[in-house]
Amino acid sequence: LEILAFGSILGITIYIFISSGNIQSAIPRLSLYAVAGYRLMPALQKAFAAAAKLRHNFPVLEKLHDDLVISLEYQKQFDQEIIPIPLGEVIELNHLNFSYEGSENQIIKNLNLDIFKGQTVAFIGSTGSGKTTLVDLIVGLLHPTNGQINIDNNSLDASNIKSWRANLAYVPQEVFLFDDTIIRNIILGGKEDEIDLPRLKNVTRIANIYDFITKELPEGFETKIGERGVRLSGGQRQRLGLARALYSNPEVLILDEATSALDSITEKEVIESLKLLPQNITTIIIAHRLSTVRHADQIYILKEGEIADHGTYESLMESSDSFKTMVELS
Repeated sequence: LEILAFGSILGITIYIFISSGNIQSAIPRLSLYAVAGYRLMPALQKAFAAAAKLRHNFPVLEKLHDDLVISLEYQKQFDQEIIPIPLGEVIELNHLNFSYEGSENQIIKNLNLDIFKGQTVAFIGSTGSGKTTLVDLIVGLLHPTNGQINIDNNSLDASNIKSWRANLAYVPQEVFLFDDTIIRNIILGGKEDEIDLPRLKNVTRIANIYDFITKELPEGFETKIGERGVRLSGGQRQRLGLARALYSNPEVLILDEATSALDSITEKEVIESLKLLPQNITTIIIAHRLSTVRHADQIYILKEGEIADHGTYESLMESSDSFKTMVELS
């Protein structure tokens, strides 16, 4: 570009000199072009630098293009309709074992249990007892080293894992919210022209946040809540996360320490919301705070990847010294 610019200025100079016939008449016109060329040089240098960078980074651009093509092909798999596997009666865990690759330490050891449709089941135990790993196996994020997970009579494997996950909803310890409206945070990627308003109102009522949205927020469901839901309290964020999970109409709801970061009053409000869940929803809870699992149908105490004891809250209080100690400590 610099050579081209210099050549252009030189050509113009020669043309002016020839057409003028003498150097005195050519100087004013030549000066004008010289000034214009001088002013253009920084822009031409920038254009030259940009072209050089583009040439230097062209292999990177080609690689990015190839990756985008691959990712678009991969995305087509998700655009296909996934038919969820319905939970008819029971989730069966048969002789389940799990250890991480390259490790001889077994996190889950020959575990057997049944989770029946509509039950609320809680897994408790000390840190490292295998609670989260067990739930990750049920969800399909991890695969058993040995043993089998059956959804009714269907063995869970790579061929049907996406269909199984389509029936699950997950509420973590800290719900991620983004700077948008209440309604967009609940439908999470759904199309606004396809919103099921009756379901939206119903799930916010179950999550015990409907009155807050409609009576206290200035624009109701259209109120923006700020980055990470900064304009909401901790309890309101958790209940909004619960409403989001329920809006997907899941058959299995997983609560992973969903109330551990809340104060006791807010936790009680969220627990009351859980009691309003439809009876056909199977709920799996991971908890350290045992007040969260008081209403559970079955509580499983895990110790080093095995079931140390199980029962209702009341029966464990009567029969299990370790459970009573955990209750006192919590």
